[in-house]
Amino acid sequence: NVRALLATHLRAERRAVVRVAALDVLADVYEQQRHLFAVELVDKLLLPYLGDLDSEDNAEVAVRAVDVVVAAAVDLHSNQYYDLVQLLVHVASSTTTAADQSNIRARDAAASGLVRIFVVKFSRPQHEHTVFVANALITLMQRSSYVSVRRRA
Repeated sequence: NVRALLATHLRAERRAVVRVAALDVLADVYEQQRHLFAVELVDKLLLPYLGDLDSEDNAEVAVRAVDVVVAAAVDLHSNQYYDLVQLLVHVASSTTTAADQSNIRARDAAASGLVRIFVVKFSRPQHEHTVFVANALITLMQRSSYVSVRRRA
C-alpha cells in the first residue's frame, strides 16, 4: 500500500535518505500507473502527501518532491493539472529568509519546474494548460524577487 508507505516513510520519518526513497517509490508508481490511474494518484497520493511542500525543512526532500510534482504536471491532461501548477506557484512564491536553504532550493526548483511545464505544454494541443502556466509564471515574476520588472510610466 503506497499510502501506508508514504505515511510511514515520508511523513513520520526524519531521515532524509529514507524520505527521498519514499518519494522515489511515489514517482515510480505514478510513472508506471499514470496511463490508467493518473487522476486517482494525484488526488489520493500527490496532493495529500505533497500539498504542504512549502513547509518542508529538508532541501533534498523538498527538491525531490517538487520534481515529482513537475513530472506529474507535465504529463497530466486532467483538471488536477491546475492543482499541481498552483502547488508549484505556492512553493515558488513562498517567502524565505537568507538562512532558509531548503526553502530557497525548493523555490528555485518550483520556478524551474513551471518553466519546464510551460515548454512542454507549449507544443501540445491543450492550449488552456499552456495559458494557465504562462499566467502563473507572469504572476510569479510580478510578485517575486526572481525578476525585477521595470514598467514604463
